[in-house]
Formats: sequence, structure tokens, C-alpha cells
Amino acid sequence: MVDPEDIYNWHRLDSRLTTSGQPTEAQLAAIRDMGGRHIVNLGLHTHERALPDEATTVAGLGMTYI
Repeated sequence: MVDPEDIYNWHRLDSRLTTSGQPTEAQLAAIRDMGGRHIVNLGLHTHERALPDEATTVAGLGMTYI
């Protein structure tokens, strides 16, 4: 499995769990394509890098958003 190099602060914790800074919409799609099924957002929705409607984007990609 090849981890992305372009997602800010990407770290693989084990074979099923990763963490990162705010991914872009394209990077969320790449996470899905790598087998990602769930996105847990721990960031503030008011942060300068926050996506306008991340929950809808993630749902549109077929993943669960928490």
C-alpha cells in the first residue's frame, strides 16, 4: 500500500488507521480509492483550510462522516 505524499501531515498508524491535516476534496477521493471508508473530522469548521461542506463531500464519495 502506497501512502499519499501530498496530504498535509499524513501518518499511517497501522494497516487500518491513518491521520492527517485537512485533505482537499480531491485528496478525500484518493483516500476513498485507497480503501478509506470513514472520515472523522476533529478540526474546527471555521479553520482556514476547512472545506465548505465536508460532510456532503464525504457522503457523496460514499464514505461515512463523523
